[in-house]
Amino acid sequence: MPVGRKIAMNRLIFLLLLLLMSGLSILSGCDENRVIREGEVSPGLTGIDLNGNRVDPAQYKGKVIVLYFWHSSCCADKLEQLDKIYTHLKDKGLVIIATNAMDSREYIAAIAQRYSLKLPLLCDVSSENLKTFGVFGHPTYFIIDRDGIVRKRILGSIEPEQLKKLIEPYMV
Repeated sequence: MPVGRKIAMNRLIFLLLLLLMSGLSILSGCDENRVIREGEVSPGLTGIDLNGNRVDPAQYKGKVIVLYFWHSSCCADKLEQLDKIYTHLKDKGLVIIATNAMDSREYIAAIAQRYSLKLPLLCDVSSENLKTFGVFGHPTYFIIDRDGIVRKRILGSIEPEQLKKLIEPYMV
């Protein structure tokens, strides 16, 4: 196949995938009306962590929470950096919960083992948390203050130092 035709075919496939993903987002309920915005009360996070424990939002009451929605194809490399922030600030009331709805429990466990992660990893197999928080792209971060209010919603990647600066005002 000529190179020019191969490039055109790849572009067509990319556009079709983009349209398919957009359609799936709409069908799954991830529309603009369901996006959790800054200043709103955070909805509850549900699911089972890698240790088999049910995640209960009440257990994090009074803590600063960073929700990190990720999947393997773009975002797994940030987990090690997030774990360092979590380890450094957890005694001061920070919780970082890394939520994955795209990969298998086995894959997530392998990542946790590879990086010796201590932060809670949630397997959102039903994609319920994606729908509840209106997540339509990865990575997506939410910073939630001690009163349960969403203070920051960050779409896309962010450097660890920048994330720490965004968290600091809520750690007092």
